[in-house]
Amino acid sequence: MRLPFNLLLSVAVLAGCQGNTQESAQNLQNQVDSLETANEELTQQVRTLRDSLRVQEEGTVLSPPVYFPSGSAWIPDRGRRQLGEHAATIKEK
Repeated sequence: MRLPFNLLLSVAVLAGCQGNTQESAQNLQNQVDSLETANEELTQQVRTLRDSLRVQEEGTVLSPPVYFPSGSAWIPDRGRRQLGEHAATIKEK
């Protein structure tokens, strides 16, 4: 039952594709060009995002490690500076 249906569908599709082949080919080429351009743009965006992830601020491991109830903590440089500022404020008070 599926074979006759698939055969009929294939014939209908092929018959529909016979008309205006030059216009259809041009439309398909335009769509392909558009998709290639969009793909290039998306590829560039992915590269940019990957590079931005690699450039992120690197952290410093404190020595000796700082322990919290959940275990040891890794603190980035910016966080370490902020902790130092808070510690200085506490010492002043």
